[in-house]
Amino acid sequence: MAEPAATVTADYLRTGDASVLRHYDGAALRARFRLRLLLRRGLSGVRKPSTVEAGFALLRTPLGRAAAARLLFGDGSFPDTRVEPVTG
Repeated sequence: MAEPAATVTADYLRTGDASVLRHYDGAALRARFRLRLLLRRGLSGVRKPSTVEAGFALLRTPLGRAAAARLLFGDGSFPDTRVEPVTG
């Protein structure tokens, strides 16, 4: 996210137009990260060590490995958003 943030910041500093900041609102990423946000919400509620141990055991199964690979390392797991610089 460093490149899009830098582009938007540079545009704002160059033009002084606050409307360019709307290009970096996170909405494009939020849609792509829905599953991660759901996972984060679920994990924040885990309080028992036995639940964590069961989760890791599940991740060791073929289905768990496939899910983790898709969610954490698959295409789109780190979406790339392009922000075009403002010219003018």
